Amino acid sequence: MREEARRLFYPSANWLQIKGCWIWDNIRERKEKVSWHRLVWFPAHVPKFSLISWMSILDRLPTNDKLARFGMVADNVCGLCEIGMKSRNHLFLECSYAREVWGAIMHSCGLQQSELHCWEDNLRWMVMNMKGKSLLV
Repeated sequence: MREEARRLFYPSANWLQIKGCWIWDNIRERKEKVSWHRLVWFPAHVPKFSLISWMSILDRLPTNDKLARFGMVADNVCGLCEIGMKSRNHLFLECSYAREVWGAIMHSCGLQQSELHCWEDNLRWMVMNMKGKSLLV
């Protein structure tokens, strides 16, 4: 890795002192943090859950509605409620089972949330009311 990085950086640098984190910090593209980063990445997060959350927020989960567009799935009915089409919005907001689960979680946390049917509105609410694994309220 040092040999490849040497071509990218100054030839006069002392390569024995340069560590991988220094190279990473110099070759990566820095962008501003997204508002929801603490919902996904926090101390003691479970990587599997963080990855699923990240993919959900970016609408990159391979849900059946997306797979059906590529002809990969014929059955697009939700296995939980057997009514709706398996999409991000259905799985997390519209499904009667998901609404029950969210209701139980909110009740156990002592929170009230008006019913929001839009993914972006729910994400905004979570960013304002949650911080990693703990609630701000």
